[in-house]
Amino acid sequence: MPVSLEAINYPGYFLKRNASNKIVLEAFTNTTAYKGDATFLISPGWADGTKVSLQSYSQPGYYIRHYDYVLQLDAVNAASNTTTKADATFGRLNF
Repeated sequence: MPVSLEAINYPGYFLKRNASNKIVLEAFTNTTAYKGDATFLISPGWADGTKVSLQSYSQPGYYIRHYDYVLQLDAVNAASNTTTKADATFGRLNF
């Protein structure tokens, strides 16, 4: 299922991939490139199937991962180590 993540406190700003594969908060621009970089596919979590992992729509095989206190896109697959899989797994809350 594709999703985009809009900031509650900054309406019109979405999490998206930048040219360095970092995840940044950026104002919406109605372009194909922006939409692709701000869209993620929800899948079962790599480290815990009851949680979620978010795969980049524009960079298949790359997932949002927290590393060194920064969100970024990294390749994650079955051969990835346990830490990488855990870093790319998130709990989901509905507000």
